[in-house]
Amino acid sequence: MTLRLGLCLPLRPSLHEPGSETPALWGCLGEAIHAPLMQRLRADERWRCVEHLDVRQAMILGGEVEVGGARVADQVDAYFWYAEIDRTPGSFHLEALKTLALSIPVFPDPWKWEVAVDKYRAHLALRRAGVAVPDFMLCDAGTLPLPKLHAQLEEVLSDWGAAVLKPRRGAWGKGVMLVDDSASLRDLIGYVRATTQRSPDGGYFLERYLDNDLDEWVSATMIGGEIMYGYKKRASKHAAMRQGRYKIFDADERGGEVDEHALSAAHVEQAARASQALGCPIIGFDMIFTAQGPVIVDENTSPGNYPELYAQVGREPAAAFVEMIAGCVLE
Repeated sequence: MTLRLGLCLPLRPSLHEPGSETPALWGCLGEAIHAPLMQRLRADERWRCVEHLDVRQAMILGGEVEVGGARVADQVDAYFWYAEIDRTPGSFHLEALKTLALSIPVFPDPWKWEVAVDKYRAHLALRRAGVAVPDFMLCDAGTLPLPKLHAQLEEVLSDWGAAVLKPRRGAWGKGVMLVDDSASLRDLIGYVRATTQRSPDGGYFLERYLDNDLDEWVSATMIGGEIMYGYKKRASKHAAMRQGRYKIFDADERGGEVDEHALSAAHVEQAARASQALGCPIIGFDMIFTAQGPVIVDENTSPGNYPELYAQVGREPAAAFVEMIAGCVLE
């Protein structure tokens, strides 16, 4: 019997194209990769595609996920999704994916994806797997008396020298804030506490800032456990912080402004180990270079997929995605 493959692979429209005004419905791949990928998927004899099963438009009735009034698990044998979903803890999108995964195989696995998209949990998984990540800390003003919390933060910052406060589930560099004195962090936490009572992000995630050469910053895009290429962001995506420090910042959330960059053997080793630890079939890692070697500072569940970079390294992205999907649903 031919496998029935359910798909949630919507297009990511370019600026000013139809659908660009509704980011909640975006996919993750632009036309240059999306069109040939869908063509290959439809022509592949290993399965029959059942399209437009968008979990973001589902309902859950009696523990069964329905789209368009029909149970998804009755229509397909496996389900693959790659779309922008609500990343907040306990979101309906994640609940629907997890519920569906109780009936049929779902890829990416929503539980593993939920770990990978969370900077704290991803860093924790990588550190336990022996991958180099900066020192990190999670705290919450709601669990400690403020004077005790401030004293502990002051001690940590004195040891680290500087830290970056990061949104746990990513925001294109938005909200990433340099913290080099405890008073700034004290007042920020005080502001959040006074306006929202506690951090809606599930605590404050601090990562030790490691001085590094921005010219050595590099990212790796991985599909199916294999590195597609390495790349660097151009200066247009660099944003200055205090004391000559920088972050990668994408104000319009569109990506781009990248150049292909060769990865060293040490970069490849760290990325491969990190990919295995997280178990996500589509993943990317941002790495800085220190005296101890490459250090992963960010994990991306929607990594840069740039047609021009695939062309430079001689890879066919649609073919890579198809074989990755086959590796998930046929094994």
